Amino acid sequence: MTVTRKEEIKWRHRPFTTIMDTSFENPSIHEVHPMRPYEYFKQYIPDEIFNLMADNTNVYAMQSGTLSFKPKPTSSGEIRTLIGLHLAMGVMKMPRVSMYWEAGMDIGIFQNTMPRDRFFQLRSHLVNNLEKPAENNDVFFKVRPLYNAVRRRCLEFPLEENLCVDEHMVPFRGTLSVKQYIKGKPHPWGLKIYFLCGKSGMAYDFLMHQGTSMELSQEHRKQLGLGAGVVYHLSQRITEANHKLYFDNYFTTYNLLELLAERKIHAAWTARVSRFARSPLQSDKEMAKKP
Repeated sequence: MTVTRKEEIKWRHRPFTTIMDTSFENPSIHEVHPMRPYEYFKQYIPDEIFNLMADNTNVYAMQSGTLSFKPKPTSSGEIRTLIGLHLAMGVMKMPRVSMYWEAGMDIGIFQNTMPRDRFFQLRSHLVNNLEKPAENNDVFFKVRPLYNAVRRRCLEFPLEENLCVDEHMVPFRGTLSVKQYIKGKPHPWGLKIYFLCGKSGMAYDFLMHQGTSMELSQEHRKQLGLGAGVVYHLSQRITEANHKLYFDNYFTTYNLLELLAERKIHAAWTARVSRFARSPLQSDKEMAKKP
């Protein structure tokens, strides 16, 4: 990967012209055929995940001494129900989990779907039984099977024309070395995930932030920096010309734009003046003085 050195970047004053072909002829199936919420869920979560979770839950129940896992071992269908109830909790928030089953609350989706004690029993045994490798640097190795299964589904979807790379915070207040605090976010405490998404809202690839052990080429990181390196990494998913890729100033560098242009990916972005050598652009302070 060859990029222009910062001191070699030259600015020219020329009339703006658009002579390149930016036409895109492959409409997204997600734009043509919108899906119901559960259909979106099934697009990303394969059945094999529920089978794996059920098997691991039953094994852990035996290892922890609850051999019979009263009243019976769990199944992929019951695990699917467990996950569905957790999703419902994200919409209907209560101070305590047990309140969803209280008679006075009369929330039928919980009371009629799974007994409270069974819910807590399943949740307490829901683990990944993989042994930690001797030289493990992956902070997320316990959830890696789920991560890989969802990402495989993302990589199968046909891309739409307009795409975006951005970061997303997953709310998390537990103890984890890669937990971050980002001021100004709706959920400032959490885990950061970088997404490649489409205008339709579909996710086509993602990358979890975990410092130096992140699945990011060290060459890209060294030459482009973290933000631009993430965009370039996720843009490897784009194999056809004339896609439009949007991102904000956290990710923008001249070298990133240079590399995307070589692959005929048309980028639209905001920029930090400090990222461009000898930039003729006015500073934010100067622009603020203008009427």
